[in-house]
Amino acid sequence: MSREFKDMRLIAGHDYRDSFRSRRMLVWMILYLCVAVGSTFIFCQVLRAVEREIAKVAAVETGEKAGGVTESLQKSKAFREIVNNLIEEPELADQLLSLPPLVLFYAWFSFTFMPLLVIILCSDTIARDIQTRYVRFNLFRTSRAAYVTGKSVSAASLLLAALLVSGLASMVVGAFRLHPFDFFAVLPHILFFVVKCWVFMLAFLGIALMASQLRSSPLQAQILGLLTYFFLMILGPIARMKAGPGLARLWELGNLISPGPKVAGLWMPDIASNLKAAAFSAGLGLFYFAIGFLVFSRRDL
Repeated sequence: MSREFKDMRLIAGHDYRDSFRSRRMLVWMILYLCVAVGSTFIFCQVLRAVEREIAKVAAVETGEKAGGVTESLQKSKAFREIVNNLIEEPELADQLLSLPPLVLFYAWFSFTFMPLLVIILCSDTIARDIQTRYVRFNLFRTSRAAYVTGKSVSAASLLLAALLVSGLASMVVGAFRLHPFDFFAVLPHILFFVVKCWVFMLAFLGIALMASQLRSSPLQAQILGLLTYFFLMILGPIARMKAGPGLARLWELGNLISPGPKVAGLWMPDIASNLKAAAFSAGLGLFYFAIGFLVFSRRDL
């Protein structure tokens, strides 16, 4: 067991260093940076336009930057009652109303769109080595389990670094485009949601690594990963609607294997809900990774 763990660490470290040499890490960082900066800038522009319209109706003045009217709304008793009635979860409503607008946007955007980026970027992690036959050099020295686990650990660490970059980039844009903006007050919230998003995306990383182990072509692996992603994202809402008594309970299986519904627990303010959602997300990632490994462990490479 100690030999397997040592080999896994060596492969993960080598893959991580190789990502520097091949500029793969640079591509990841630039992509996540551009997505974060672009989306946050658009959010600030839209928020500014909405606040101007609200100010016209309320006959109040707005500042040069967005954020002031929104902060006043969050503190308004009437607005809080509206949000409570819409969400019907007092704890969740209080959580959303207590967070700065930028944090809410970053969390929503990351939970919604970043998983797709994970599928696109990570689905060729192992398939690329299979296509070039580079995998054979590794498997002469270690087991297949240590090899795929090391590659997975490297991909997960790159994903965490990219999310950190995107979170900090959103804060920098927010510092220039929003008012009031307390950098050090927003930072802990952003970092907390970076960790939550990373744990949530482990499920999608498992899907990407499953596809990467099932196909020898990076392009085919990406297509398989994307098809699986869209299938599961459609299956989740349908399963929730169809689930019921009797045979309809089988639809609960579709809800169980879909990563999408697990995000609700990560929005909740209590640690118990967060840990439960995190455990389900990590477990799903491991489940899909294991499906891929069952085939990969028996493939003729």
